[in-house]
Amino acid sequence: MISILAEYRTPAIITDDVLGEFKLDKDLGLFEGEITWLDKIVLAYLEVETDNKYSWTQAMSMLRALTEQQKQKDFDFRAFAAKELTDLANDWSQDEDAAEISKEDFIDRIILTSLYVTSSGDYTAYYNDDDMFLGHVVTVYGNSVTGMKSANIEG
Repeated sequence: MISILAEYRTPAIITDDVLGEFKLDKDLGLFEGEITWLDKIVLAYLEVETDNKYSWTQAMSMLRALTEQQKQKDFDFRAFAAKELTDLANDWSQDEDAAEISKEDFIDRIILTSLYVTSSGDYTAYYNDDDMFLGHVVTVYGNSVTGMKSANIEG
C-alpha cells in the first residue's frame, strides 16, 4: 500500500525542447504547463490517458503543431469566433449608445488565455471576452483533422 501511494505521489513531468515542462495532475488526467503564444504566457493543458505514455506524446505533438502555426491559428480561431458570436455580442451590449461591434472589433478584442488539447486531436481555445459577454469566456472547439466545430460563450 505504501509503495502504491509513493508511486502516486511521484510527480510525472514531460519536457519538450520548445514548449517547456508540463506536470501531470493525476486526479484530472491532465498535464499542465505554460507556453508562449504570440509573445504572451498562456496556460496549456494536455488531456491524456495517465497509464498510456503514447497518449502523452500524441497530446504534446498536437500542442506543438498548434504553436508552430500560432499566428495563423490564433487569427483563424478569433475569426471563427467572430463569425459565430458577433451578433450575440451586440445583443448582449448593455450600452445602447455604444457603437455596434463589428467582426473586426470582435477579432481584435478577444485574447487567448489557455489552450486545451487531447491526444485524439481535439482542442479548445479559451479567450478573454473583453467584457463583451460580461466576463464570460469565449471558447473555440475543434479537431486537428476536421477543423473548427463551434464557438461558444461559457462560464
